[in-house]
Amino acid sequence: MKCLRCGNELQTAGEVCGRCGTPSAPPGNPTSNNYFSTSQHGQSAQNTNGVSPSSQSRLSQFGLPQQHNFARPVSSVPATPPFDPVYAANPVPSGIHHDATEAMILPPINSQRLSNPPGPYPSQPDYKPFYNPGNRPPSSGQLLTQNPRKGPSPSAILVACICLVLIVIGAIGLSTIYVTSHNNQQRATQKPPQAYKTTVAVATAPAATATPIAVATTVPEAGFTWCGSECAPSGFIDEYPLGWQLSALPSVAGAQFVNPQQPDQIAVYKRLDNPTMAADQLLAAEIQTTYASKPGYEAPQPPTGQAATIGGETWSTATIAYMSDNQTKEHVAVCVTVHQGKIFVMEFQAPDAQFAQVSTAYYNIMIGKFQFIQTGTP
Repeated sequence: MKCLRCGNELQTAGEVCGRCGTPSAPPGNPTSNNYFSTSQHGQSAQNTNGVSPSSQSRLSQFGLPQQHNFARPVSSVPATPPFDPVYAANPVPSGIHHDATEAMILPPINSQRLSNPPGPYPSQPDYKPFYNPGNRPPSSGQLLTQNPRKGPSPSAILVACICLVLIVIGAIGLSTIYVTSHNNQQRATQKPPQAYKTTVAVATAPAATATPIAVATTVPEAGFTWCGSECAPSGFIDEYPLGWQLSALPSVAGAQFVNPQQPDQIAVYKRLDNPTMAADQLLAAEIQTTYASKPGYEAPQPPTGQAATIGGETWSTATIAYMSDNQTKEHVAVCVTVHQGKIFVMEFQAPDAQFAQVSTAYYNIMIGKFQFIQTGTP
């Protein structure tokens, strides 16, 4: 048979045309107005619109419901459409399926989230969407939005700062305690100045090697220093002013101290061997030999000298005067004694006008610090 609208050749009656989609009326019921007849419970009772059972099975494959409940039959839609001369005039092109096409009901438009335009039916079946609404794809805004990177909380930062401050304060406190205790310990262990020993080398004989001698001395006076290794070989030690030049005597044992700022301020210490006279006689011989021939010489007063104690030994002392090469009157104090078979001579010289001042500043301190020492020679 042929399609009533376009004239397409159909194989069986009651199916939809494969060209124009027009359903043909089933045999024996060409004017039926009902596509489905339903019971009161909304279940399909009988298929009377010519749709084959295979069409219903295909609907179930697509997940579409096979039950429809229409409120009333649609009488305005004719079962058999009128003949369309346009379709009939145009021949069927090659390659187009001429067989009958089974009817298929598409889901409503609202399942595709589009507005559902009104149709010829009083109501539309409510189909569910083909995908689960709970698994909707994320929107563009959700794709662009990223979770912000989380950092440490403010409370954690505050706790860390407090701990750091406590550690710094504790370190400062421990350092202060350590420094204080260390200083206190140093003060407790500090001892007052004590006498110390000076080791000097003493020549016991001209051909013998110098032997060190331990000499017990005290802290020197302010502005003075000890004559140790230079004076000990001569059998004595003494202090002399800082800055003065110390030198050995050229022909006898002893030492000479000269003020470089004023060369006529001189202290001379001598040691002579094999005494043959007493101390007062030795004093007179020393003055006669050393100073009697100088210009402007003035003899000592009194001529026999005076006794004085120096270094635990009795000395004979006298003062004389003479004129120097620059016509300056020089004042000299000479002291002589005999100690352990040795003759010791000390001479202190300064300008006559300055002698008293120089004696107070230098010579009196040197006389007070003079000491004899044991040289180990007979």
